[in-house]
Amino acid sequence: MQEQRTRNFTESGTGIIDIDGVKLHARWRMTGTQQYLAGAGTSIDGGRHDISLTVYFDKLPHERSTVDELLGRITADPRRPLAVDLGRTGHPAMYCHETRADQSGNPSAITLADQPAAEAP
Repeated sequence: MQEQRTRNFTESGTGIIDIDGVKLHARWRMTGTQQYLAGAGTSIDGGRHDISLTVYFDKLPHERSTVDELLGRITADPRRPLAVDLGRTGHPAMYCHETRADQSGNPSAITLADQPAAEAP
Protein backbone atom coordinates (compact mmCIF):
# COMPACT_ATOMS: atom_id res chain seq x y z
CA MET A 1 0.00 0.00 0.00
CA GLN A 2 1.34 3.42 -0.94
CA GLU A 3 0.88 6.48 1.24
CA GLN A 4 0.96 10.14 0.17
CA ARG A 5 3.46 12.09 2.30
CA THR A 6 5.12 15.51 2.38
CA ARG A 7 8.70 16.34 3.30
CA ASN A 8 10.85 19.46 3.49
CA PHE A 9 13.83 19.70 1.17
CA THR A 10 16.92 21.86 0.82
CA GLU A 11 19.23 22.03 -2.19
CA SER A 12 22.20 24.26 -2.92
CA GLY A 13 24.72 24.72 -5.66
CA THR A 14 27.28 26.92 -7.34
CA GLY A 15 27.73 27.63 -11.02
CA ILE A 16 26.22 29.40 -13.99
CA ILE A 17 22.47 29.85 -13.70
CA ASP A 18 19.93 31.51 -15.97
CA ILE A 19 17.32 33.88 -14.57
CA ASP A 20 14.92 35.23 -17.18
CA GLY A 21 17.51 34.80 -19.95
CA VAL A 22 20.34 36.43 -17.96
CA LYS A 23 23.22 34.04 -17.29
CA LEU A 24 25.46 34.66 -14.30
CA HIS A 25 27.72 32.90 -11.81
CA ALA A 26 26.04 32.42 -8.46
CA ARG A 27 25.66 30.39 -5.32
CA TRP A 28 22.09 29.41 -4.59
CA ARG A 29 20.04 27.76 -1.88
CA MET A 30 16.53 26.42 -2.36
CA THR A 31 14.08 25.23 0.29
CA GLY A 32 10.51 24.01 0.05
CA THR A 33 8.19 21.06 0.48
CA GLN A 34 7.75 18.05 -1.74
CA GLN A 35 5.00 15.49 -2.00
CA TYR A 36 5.97 11.87 -2.46
CA LEU A 37 4.45 8.40 -2.43
CA ALA A 38 5.95 5.88 -0.01
CA GLY A 39 5.29 2.18 0.27
CA ALA A 40 6.55 -1.29 -0.54
CA GLY A 41 10.14 -0.22 0.18
CA THR A 42 10.21 2.54 -2.45
CA SER A 43 9.31 6.19 -2.77
CA ILE A 44 8.29 8.24 -5.78
CA ASP A 45 8.96 11.98 -5.78
CA GLY A 46 6.06 14.24 -6.62
CA GLY A 47 5.41 17.95 -6.95
CA ARG A 48 7.35 20.65 -5.13
CA HIS A 49 5.79 23.78 -3.67
CA ASP A 50 6.42 26.57 -1.16
CA ILE A 51 9.78 27.07 -2.86
CA SER A 52 12.14 29.81 -1.74
CA LEU A 53 15.32 30.34 -3.77
CA THR A 54 18.07 32.70 -2.66
CA VAL A 55 20.70 33.57 -5.29
CA TYR A 56 24.00 35.09 -4.15
CA PHE A 57 25.98 37.09 -6.72
CA ASP A 58 29.52 35.68 -6.59
CA LYS A 59 31.35 37.38 -9.46
CA LEU A 60 31.00 41.05 -8.57
CA PRO A 61 32.30 43.47 -9.73
CA HIS A 62 33.11 41.41 -12.87
CA GLU A 63 29.40 40.64 -13.55
CA ARG A 64 28.03 43.93 -12.22
CA SER A 65 26.44 44.95 -15.54
CA THR A 66 24.76 41.53 -15.86
CA VAL A 67 23.38 41.76 -12.31
CA ASP A 68 22.21 45.34 -12.92
CA GLU A 69 20.39 44.20 -16.10
CA LEU A 70 18.64 41.43 -14.17
CA LEU A 71 17.66 43.72 -11.29
CA GLY A 72 16.38 46.29 -13.79
CA ARG A 73 14.07 43.68 -15.33
CA ILE A 74 12.83 42.58 -11.92
CA THR A 75 12.14 46.07 -10.59
CA ALA A 76 10.43 47.15 -13.83
CA ASP A 77 7.66 44.61 -13.21
CA PRO A 78 8.07 42.81 -9.86
CA ARG A 79 4.88 40.72 -10.34
CA ARG A 80 6.03 39.23 -13.66
CA PRO A 81 7.11 35.59 -13.34
CA LEU A 82 10.77 34.81 -14.02
CA ALA A 83 12.03 31.57 -15.54
CA VAL A 84 14.94 30.14 -13.55
CA ASP A 85 17.29 27.41 -14.80
CA LEU A 86 19.72 26.14 -12.18
CA GLY A 87 21.49 23.85 -14.63
CA ARG A 88 19.90 20.61 -13.45
CA THR A 89 16.40 21.85 -12.66
CA GLY A 90 14.19 24.51 -14.17
CA HIS A 91 11.47 26.57 -12.56
CA PRO A 92 9.20 28.34 -15.07
CA ALA A 93 7.49 30.78 -12.72
CA MET A 94 9.43 32.35 -9.84
CA TYR A 95 8.70 35.77 -8.34
CA CYS A 96 11.05 38.22 -6.67
CA HIS A 97 10.44 38.63 -2.95
CA GLU A 98 13.57 40.52 -1.89
CA THR A 99 16.75 42.09 -3.20
CA ARG A 100 19.74 42.52 -0.91
CA ALA A 101 22.72 44.85 -0.97
CA ASP A 102 25.99 44.79 0.95
CA GLN A 103 27.17 47.61 3.24
CA SER A 104 28.49 49.63 0.31
CA GLY A 105 25.18 49.41 -1.56
CA ASN A 106 26.29 46.83 -4.14
CA PRO A 107 23.73 44.12 -4.95
CA SER A 108 24.55 40.89 -3.11
CA ALA A 109 21.52 38.56 -3.46
CA ILE A 110 17.90 38.11 -4.46
CA THR A 111 15.23 35.85 -3.02
CA LEU A 112 12.67 34.33 -5.35
CA ALA A 113 9.60 32.21 -4.57
CA ASP A 114 7.06 30.17 -6.47
CA GLN A 115 4.24 32.52 -5.43
CA PRO A 116 4.01 36.31 -5.95
CA ALA A 117 4.84 38.44 -2.92
CA ALA A 118 1.82 39.49 -0.89
CA GLU A 119 0.82 43.05 -1.57
CA ALA A 120 1.10 45.54 1.27
CA PRO A 121 -2.26 46.65 2.68
